[in-house]
Amino acid sequence: VGMEYINEQLDSESDNISRESMFTAAALVQDELSLTDDIQAVAGVRYLYNGNFRSHATPNVSLMYKPGNFRFRAAWAAGYRAPTLSQIYATDQAKSTSRATVGNPALKPEKSRSASLNAEFSNQRLSVSVTGMVNDVTDMINYRVLSDAEISAMGYDDLHAQFSTIRQRSNIDEAHRKSLSANANVYVGAGFTLGGGYILTDSKAISDGKETPVDKSVKHSGNVNARWDHNWGDYHLNVNLNGHIQSERWSSTYGYAPGYSQWDLNT
Repeated sequence: VGMEYINEQLDSESDNISRESMFTAAALVQDELSLTDDIQAVAGVRYLYNGNFRSHATPNVSLMYKPGNFRFRAAWAAGYRAPTLSQIYATDQAKSTSRATVGNPALKPEKSRSASLNAEFSNQRLSVSVTGMVNDVTDMINYRVLSDAEISAMGYDDLHAQFSTIRQRSNIDEAHRKSLSANANVYVGAGFTLGGGYILTDSKAISDGKETPVDKSVKHSGNVNARWDHNWGDYHLNVNLNGHIQSERWSSTYGYAPGYSQWDLNT
């Protein structure tokens, strides 16, 4: 069981903001149950009250079955995230990109539902896991470029004279994300350990009837690693090679950024 209280305040001379505040009070309870020697369950709920957005509850439940070297897990959870004070009130200015982001007092909290299934096997030499996840978000907060008519109606003509693009955080109608990930590590002997992982993500955000990938999303990404350990008397050497590879990344601001890979060698 637990309780939490957070009080936030925002002051900004440049935005003529004086002591905007927001508080969140929360209470939570969670219990872990051993149903049998091989089956464990966790269930809980978090209730919160936000001074700007009122009350909300987020339950969660998970189940694990562990026969021998295997683990099977299933989980479901609800999520909630209130907008920050800066997202609601503040203006961010980036002169290097000639882009300004203005606050949006009409923002609503994000709400989500997620479910996952996981299977895992491990022994002294090998570990393998596969996970599938589905996540649905409503009222997701994202950037939206304002039209000239909206800029004039909102009184930002002076700001538009300094910046070519004026953005505002808004609530996307909905966002859906599905992912499948796989990871494996194996000790092959003679001090060598190899591993790797892959994540496939399919996402879409729907705003004003227009469908795009979720902002900052990457469809394909993976990692590989190789390690060698060896002892010469009192001297121990370990060599690690780690690689990260990903495909192009979508941005609602500038479209697709190219994919890349990064490799690090450490001893």
